[in-house]
Amino acid sequence: MNLHLRYSVLPFAAALIVLPLAFLGCSEGGLPGASDAPIVYVSIPPQGHFAERLVEDKAEVRVLLPPGMTAEYYEPRPSELEALSSASLYVRTQPPFENNNWDRIRRLNPDMKVVDGTEGVEKRRFEPREAVAHDHDHNHDDHDHDHSHGAGEPDPHTWLAPTNMITQVRVMGEAMRELDPDNAEFYAEREEALVEELEQLNEELASILEPVQGGTFWVYHPAWGYFADAYGLKQQAIEHEGKDPGVQSLRNLVREGQEQEVEVIFVEEQFDSRAAEVVASEIGARVEVLDPLARDYADNLRATARAVAEALS
Repeated sequence: MNLHLRYSVLPFAAALIVLPLAFLGCSEGGLPGASDAPIVYVSIPPQGHFAERLVEDKAEVRVLLPPGMTAEYYEPRPSELEALSSASLYVRTQPPFENNNWDRIRRLNPDMKVVDGTEGVEKRRFEPREAVAHDHDHNHDDHDHDHSHGAGEPDPHTWLAPTNMITQVRVMGEAMRELDPDNAEFYAEREEALVEELEQLNEELASILEPVQGGTFWVYHPAWGYFADAYGLKQQAIEHEGKDPGVQSLRNLVREGQEQEVEVIFVEEQFDSRAAEVVASEIGARVEVLDPLARDYADNLRATARAVAEALS
């Protein structure tokens, strides 16, 4: 046998012996590095931001609502819902898309621990100024969804006030301590740090908006009620019960906008803003984008506060 060939084969043969031995050190049922960390599901990106900072590397956080999707009309794919079968914990926020699919979620994983992140939050209802008394001469098909944003209906956008997000963080912290008691002290420390950060954010936003307290800012979709209430403001919406206004309503809105000398109408990327653009054009206002679902919660609310303050100055 050629000596060069014989010695070149030896390292390969040794590898075949060592490779199975390496797998003896694997965790049971997985590849090297496989994690046994619990899987935690939340509803929306801002909630996911705080959940990840709360648990760090102690758990895996997954967000059911993908970036760029609306919390009103999103329909999860079957594969997205089926992935919930591996979850240890679900922290609810109760946006419409989650409520519409909740029975399916529970059937997929009846053993999953569930907590309501909005428990303890004082719920508000949409007021008439947030659902302008439009006519009903709509020019498009109605959405077939189990929600509405009419006057008197519950407002699901609880997370947009920092004091409410503090409640969410408290709920998540308690749930993680129950789920993973070995790391209870870690979760308690992270919870307190996040609460302190949110308290400081609340004070900062109050300072930014204090000069324009009592003002009314115009929006396409009425997502900002909790934010407005927290800082002594009001929102007025163009959208009505999930639909664009009809022709007569647009005339009414233009007249109201001119009377109030509205300078800015705020829209969301997730919604068709053409109705807002029509009203803005007629009254000489500009359209600006706000994102109630931005993942970077603190910077997003700071930018929102500054934009609203400037619009009302």
